Amino acid sequence: MRIFQQAVEKTGEFLGIAAGVSFRSPFIALGIAMSLSVLAFQSAKDLKIDGNLIALLPADFESVQALDEMKERYGGTGFVSIVIRSSDEAKLLEFAENAKVELEALPDIDYAT
Repeated sequence: MRIFQQAVEKTGEFLGIAAGVSFRSPFIALGIAMSLSVLAFQSAKDLKIDGNLIALLPADFESVQALDEMKERYGGTGFVSIVIRSSDEAKLLEFAENAKVELEALPDIDYAT
């Protein structure tokens, strides 16, 4: 606990000195801030965003291997949404129920709601 307190005190001292230098020499502080920003942007431009959450899991997980096998065999998983509009609610419900029955009869569809 003592080490943590010393670290906090040293950090506070450093920030106090940095604030004093920034106040007395704003152009130096601006130069340092801009240099750090350039370095940060240079590093950030190489970042990639991967929307595949499975890629974040280790490849040796059983669930990941099962999903990979399913992807190879069936082409993956997915959801289909169908939007229907009608001013007649009865016809709308009838269409939705008929579509549900027909979709569930397809071999590639597990369920429809």
